[in-house]
Amino acid sequence: MANEGYHEAEENLTQETKDMHKAIVSLMEELEAIDWYNQRIDACQ
Repeated sequence: MANEGYHEAEENLTQETKDMHKAIVSLMEELEAIDWYNQRIDACQ
């Protein structure tokens, strides 16, 4: 699973940086789901 934690203290980050991090984590989760779906398709053929 994607690393969802911050590498720096949250209180030191701007809202823009936190929002970007959230978007990146979300995208990584979606890509991971696509990978799982592709693997399931292969396994069920």
